[in-house]
Amino acid sequence: MTANRKFIILLIFLIGVASSFWLVSRYPALDNKAALSGSENFEDPLTHEAHFHAPRKASFLTKVAYTTLNWYETNWRGMAFGLILAAGFFTLLKYIPRQSSDRRFRNSFMGMFLGTPLGVCVNCVAPIAKGMYEGGSRMETALAVMFSSPTLNIVVLTMLFSIFPFYMAVMKLLATFILILIIVPLISEKTRAVPEKQALEFESPTSCSLNSNQLSWPLAFQSASLDYWKSFIYIFGRTVPLMLLAGLFGALASHLWSFDRLIGVPINLLNLTLLSFMGTIMPLPIAFDLMLAQAMLMSGLSPAFVTTLVFTFGTFSIYSALIIYRTFSLFLAVKLFMIVFVVGIGLGYISNIFLEYRHVNWLAKYDTIIDSPDKRSNTYSSEEKLQNSVKNYSPVPMTRYDAPIILTQGNLDIHALAHAPRNKKTGKPFTQRIATELGITYSNSLTPKNFLDPLFFGRGIASGDFNLDGWPDIAVATNNGFEIYQNMNGTRFKKIFSGIEALNGKQAINIALVDLNNDGWLDIFLTTFNDGNFVVLNPLPYEGQISVLPIPNGNALLTNA
Repeated sequence: MTANRKFIILLIFLIGVASSFWLVSRYPALDNKAALSGSENFEDPLTHEAHFHAPRKASFLTKVAYTTLNWYETNWRGMAFGLILAAGFFTLLKYIPRQSSDRRFRNSFMGMFLGTPLGVCVNCVAPIAKGMYEGGSRMETALAVMFSSPTLNIVVLTMLFSIFPFYMAVMKLLATFILILIIVPLISEKTRAVPEKQALEFESPTSCSLNSNQLSWPLAFQSASLDYWKSFIYIFGRTVPLMLLAGLFGALASHLWSFDRLIGVPINLLNLTLLSFMGTIMPLPIAFDLMLAQAMLMSGLSPAFVTTLVFTFGTFSIYSALIIYRTFSLFLAVKLFMIVFVVGIGLGYISNIFLEYRHVNWLAKYDTIIDSPDKRSNTYSSEEKLQNSVKNYSPVPMTRYDAPIILTQGNLDIHALAHAPRNKKTGKPFTQRIATELGITYSNSLTPKNFLDPLFFGRGIASGDFNLDGWPDIAVATNNGFEIYQNMNGTRFKKIFSGIEALNGKQAINIALVDLNNDGWLDIFLTTFNDGNFVVLNPLPYEGQISVLPIPNGNALLTNA
């Protein structure tokens, strides 16, 4: 018996559409988002790029309108693909005999396998899940496709593990697998029933019939096109209005409340509940969820809160809930929302417990390193180990200036020194000067060797009174550790510290001047790219003895100073 020609025609069509979307649009766009993550300014609360710009002094409703339009513009390609594929599955599954399996766990795994390469967001995959289910697939299969497409495709996973801490990425991945492979099968129906609404409102476009095998190719093409068009109209009418409503709801929510309100607040049930709720309902485009979570992390939002957002963003949305309600039931929509919501809260708590444990453990290691100077293998004097370095450490003798005490409380003395009078000759509060004219010789030149992330973003700089003479000195991160420039009475700078052997060749990124051993002298905290963290104790109170101490950083590629 020959194959069903209508099935073949529609299958070829769907393969062509999917291939074009993945290769020409979806994955290049995701790659671009991955490359821009951490360096892009968001112009709109729901999208990474605003195509319609609201006036600066626009009203609240005007801003909501512009955000809604930007959301529509960002999602229309993915939504169009979702509608096309949804209608295709709806029609295609009608051409083959029903071989529905009651093995729910296997069905969920197959759904995950099918949904992972789709690469569409949680909003755009919802019509696909609807089309699959109403075409004849099992509930758990359709739901597994819905959850796996926005969370498990290769580009999103690459972004997840590259821009977030390893523990956070692993927690997100494990929670997603548990949701798809365990929770979805357990809450799905044991037996599949044809949706009552579909039976009343829509006549099946076709059925598996031996007669269709006898159609000529032109007639089969004509018949398949008609079946597909009927399916498309059906899917379009039942999903697009809900999409328009979800975009408006998301715009309203984004302007009524902002995630940065939780920056600095304590980690408790109330705050985690609010954050998880907002993260679960927001209809964010694919990969933008990770970009927004990363922006929140860089803005100072607690990693525990960010862990919650990393999971809830992109896993569920108000649009997903509406489609599930329309396709399955209100009870299932509420149940899935509560599951994602509660899991998000739990992940936030687990992340916080882990961070507190790691912090205490890190402090214990740090205290061991700092309090054991006699056991440091990297302790040496500048004369003994660095005699080949030119002016490695040569501070200019300066008179130590003790500012008058303005307040004494317990064992704490506060000193203050008045600023010098402003030079009124130029008529400007600040004067731009070339660094080299002031004696600062290091320049972070862009070369083929350092033309990669994060080196091309630049290096850190810190200021502080390193030698306690009353003038702020400058410390600069370099490709060989760091350099320190001594302030010469506010007129120029002189390089006094560079070329430490233990840091030679290490790409320093962040640097901070801080008193780490409580001796009253500023020490140097340095983070490098892929070479760990280091503390260099101020050698002035130790007769020029230089101590370079490696600090644990959990094998991270880069740690913020």
